[in-house]
Amino acid sequence: ESESPRYKVRLGTQADAFRLVEAAVAAGKRVLWVCNQVGGCQNKVDSLGRTISPERVLCYHSRFRLLDRKRRHEEAIRRFRVERPLVLASTQVCEMSLNLDADLLVSELAPVPALIQRMGRCCRRKITGGGEPGEGLFYPPQNPHPYEQAELDQGLAFARDLSRGSGACSATIRSPG
Repeated sequence: ESESPRYKVRLGTQADAFRLVEAAVAAGKRVLWVCNQVGGCQNKVDSLGRTISPERVLCYHSRFRLLDRKRRHEEAIRRFRVERPLVLASTQVCEMSLNLDADLLVSELAPVPALIQRMGRCCRRKITGGGEPGEGLFYPPQNPHPYEQAELDQGLAFARDLSRGSGACSATIRSPG
């Protein structure tokens, strides 16, 4: 049986992201929301905790002490295996070694390698026979930091290419250039 597209990607706004996350939670899905800065991550946790349920929203970023970050890392993995709905708001720390499978990835635009790493946390299973692909929504950050604007521009071009047409793309992703 042939492999179906793994992701359905689109560009949007932060407001689109909130609406999509709320709908995903209502449908019992697991969501990974990646912010480029700790403050943005904390703001998402606060906002989502008010609109969804604080027990369904996890926070994972680099400003936690190493011991606390390790605990949050393990908690996120454990809870993603068994709980639905669930939202993890994170920073770039999720890009490496976080073995979880989100149904929906929401991310601020970032450099292409970071976007690829983030996509690797969504829909990790093989999709066959018309199965449901993972969703990805990318939106521009309010400011470029910690990245350079040129890196974000390349990330935008990459995300725009992925989102063309139906937005469906396979697990084989090639970075531009």
